[in-house]
Amino acid sequence: MPHKTIEDAYKYGRQNLKEHKDESAALHARLLLMHVLGLSHEDFICAQKNDISASQLKQYEEYVCAAAKGKPVSKIIGSKEFYGLEFIVSEDVLDPRPETEIIVDKLLAIIKEDGVESPHILDMGTGSGCIPISLLKNHTGMRATALDISSKALDIARQNAQKHGVSDRIKFIESDWGDNCEGVFDYIVSNPPYIETKTIESLDENVRNYDPILALDGGEDGFDAYKKIFNDVKRLIRPQGKALLEIGYNQGAEIQRIAKLYGFAVDALIQDFSGHNRIIAISTGKK
Repeated sequence: MPHKTIEDAYKYGRQNLKEHKDESAALHARLLLMHVLGLSHEDFICAQKNDISASQLKQYEEYVCAAAKGKPVSKIIGSKEFYGLEFIVSEDVLDPRPETEIIVDKLLAIIKEDGVESPHILDMGTGSGCIPISLLKNHTGMRATALDISSKALDIARQNAQKHGVSDRIKFIESDWGDNCEGVFDYIVSNPPYIETKTIESLDENVRNYDPILALDGGEDGFDAYKKIFNDVKRLIRPQGKALLEIGYNQGAEIQRIAKLYGFAVDALIQDFSGHNRIIAISTGKK
């Protein structure tokens, strides 16, 4: 049956993705079609009975086919929502994930509690820039520095900073963690790679094949990046500063042990929506 209206096309996409075991078939079919048509959610709802052109339908069918084969919708349409904002993404950056929003929530609360009016934050391994940009959008007195070893990731992060109007308050540096960074910062954040190398091959295909391995592979034990980060944080954080780092769901006990070996006080382990330890909050222990 030919798909002549937007509603027909949407039903086709939803059914196709559902048949391919996509648990979010309706959402993904809608996002793909909205992208093809250039419509907002509200306009999409109102346009259900409108005709869809042959070229638009062809593009939509190609997108649905790619999604059915496992390509993440975010990588198809080139954007992903994080903390209420749309971020440009590509296969050069890790897709922003809901769990990482906890870093933004918690740090904003800590800054308010500390009474720091003009904090300078450092994001190590910024990827798309979703963490520092979300922080800047929610704190007008903040400045940020964002590091990444990937020049392609930094290009995406710069585009996102421009898109969200914070380019004048964020500095990007190509750096292997803190190697090329100088100065001291009030707060440091990071979502480093923490998956054991041997586990990479068992990840879902839509992660393993479309997110950069550099942003996933944490080495033999999953802690390679943390050891480098902890060493850099000692040099880059002010005496009363604090750092929030995302961790794997089963890494809480070991990451606390490593943090203490590097001389940090563990202020808290913060849980995610599933009740797993997801963020470690550390400080120098100085008041």
